[in-house]
Amino acid sequence: MKANAGKPKVALIDARNTEYYDGTASGDEMRAGHIPGATSLPFESLVVEPALTFVERAAMQKLLADAGAARRDTVVPYCHIGQQATVVYFAARYLGYDVRLYDGSFQDWSRRAELPVETKP
Repeated sequence: MKANAGKPKVALIDARNTEYYDGTASGDEMRAGHIPGATSLPFESLVVEPALTFVERAAMQKLLADAGAARRDTVVPYCHIGQQATVVYFAARYLGYDVRLYDGSFQDWSRRAELPVETKP
């Protein structure tokens, strides 16, 4: 994961709610914030409540593009422990992206003191 963060053609997407991404909340994580180079795409933005179905295909494509995923990129979603990121994973797979889930997610990353963490003001 460390080798791919910030690498061209890799769209690292944080599927957690915004307050975790920007560092205003940490939850149970060791450190608050996000992996450097990651963009925020909260998993809830990809589903329609209360049915919990995916948003329309065009809206899904726009959300992923707005999160920095270009057509030929490998999309790597993560969240707290890998559960919320599966929504981004399945959406990206549905749209034909090459997708890899960082299943250790931010729980793994934040516990490693040698790995950088960013926050947004």
